Amino acid sequence: MVKFMGGVENSFIMEECMVETPGGKIEWFGGEGRGYVKFVYWNGNFVFVEDALLHPLNQGLHYSHAFFEGQRFYRMDDGRWVSFRFPEHFARFIASYWAIKGYDSLKELVPLINTENITIKVENPSMDRLYEEAGSSYTKGTIPILLKIDAGNRETAEKIRNQLIKNIPDVLLEDKVVKVPFVMYADGRAYGIPELMGLTKELFAINNLDMLDAESFYYRPFATISNSPLKLQTLGKEVVLGFFPLPWGPYLGKGDVHMVVVPWKRISPEQFKTYAKMAGHYTNSVLSANLARVFGFAEGIMLDMDGNVAEGSAMNIFIVKNGVVYTPPLESGILPGITRDSVIKLLRFLEKEVVEKEISVDELLSADSVFLTGTAAEVMPVTTISVPKDFEKMREYDGMFSPSGKTIEIKPVEFRQVEYKDRKIADAAREAFFDLFKRGSKTNKEFGSWLQEMPHDKEKIQMMRRAIEKARGERGKEVKAEIKARINTLKNAGAFKAKVF
Repeated sequence: MVKFMGGVENSFIMEECMVETPGGKIEWFGGEGRGYVKFVYWNGNFVFVEDALLHPLNQGLHYSHAFFEGQRFYRMDDGRWVSFRFPEHFARFIASYWAIKGYDSLKELVPLINTENITIKVENPSMDRLYEEAGSSYTKGTIPILLKIDAGNRETAEKIRNQLIKNIPDVLLEDKVVKVPFVMYADGRAYGIPELMGLTKELFAINNLDMLDAESFYYRPFATISNSPLKLQTLGKEVVLGFFPLPWGPYLGKGDVHMVVVPWKRISPEQFKTYAKMAGHYTNSVLSANLARVFGFAEGIMLDMDGNVAEGSAMNIFIVKNGVVYTPPLESGILPGITRDSVIKLLRFLEKEVVEKEISVDELLSADSVFLTGTAAEVMPVTTISVPKDFEKMREYDGMFSPSGKTIEIKPVEFRQVEYKDRKIADAAREAFFDLFKRGSKTNKEFGSWLQEMPHDKEKIQMMRRAIEKARGERGKEVKAEIKARINTLKNAGAFKAKVF
């Protein structure tokens, strides 16, 4: 271990697939799960992992024209696997799709509106409302509406529908109102939340993920804009969709978490569509995390453009003061975290007061406790937070390898460090969250609808048979043969809990 200038003993050393943190080793793709995932969903097919390839001109590689989700499966206390709020996660995934591909439809509407001097009223839900509608609609088997366009009269509505249908085949017309269903288009087909959930269950089944020896694991839906002649636009470009299960333990380990406020600011809603999980946004997060880790901290905390607390590199942040819980509002440009939303609801269920407000650095440092939320981070109390006494000195380190044309004087950085010892509410939030996965617990009874059962036994084999139909491509026959072999192994084992690896 190395003593860094931040006064924190910590080292991030990549040893094959493991990373050392203050709380122990993080299991990345590897550890006990290494080599476990054999199939992924890619470009409309189930394929072997090694066959999921990108063209060198893919726009996701060149311009970060891509978006993704981070989701988790959990093992219940009775051994059954569930997904955690996957409809809501897929809702954000589809919202991220429209953040990029909405311009295709906008291109069709702008000439019509401006040439014919049309005024329309557009109604679309907030992210909070979208999460609610996604969960309830999945349970009911309905499709949410992304937006409603009140055209004022039937004739104008028909004109708008005729323009939108060029890119949105499923657009609806009801009298003078045009409705855009909450679906995304990729690989030449429409994907709504039910379709995305169905593919998830099939991928879960064919990889035998119910047999993985773990408490939870990560899941990464992702999509990228297809190949192009490197033009800086996404209009008319196809979207390629992929799903990848990732055996991955706690993001921040299981011990102490030491953080530092970094000079990098969180991207602003005036610069980016911060509600979306778009790949390009995460350069901001990577810079923050990198700078924090070279100084020996587990994670960085970014401030917003006004100097208030925004979020961590990959997680939302909460503080507790005098029994009241505070967290920055979505309007400040933070990611609308689904675990954040869940913890707010859980705390209010526990009759704790939760206030969404701007949080200053002084309020952060004077808090009784601080904790983080995120799909990867889950719910994690923070042990210490450090703030550089001189941000510019810390920033100078980040400029060492930048062609600034300046002579930089690098000096030791001094930090003001605060330790948080009162973890009662933070621990209560964490306990309430993990009690979700205990049948019959208070939070499980209240919020059990957040969990979606994953296939097992006969349903698992049904999902595997459905997946065979989606095994195409050059090695489609081999993929089908491998899935069929796994089905036969399960049948012959008699007991579906038998390990096959």
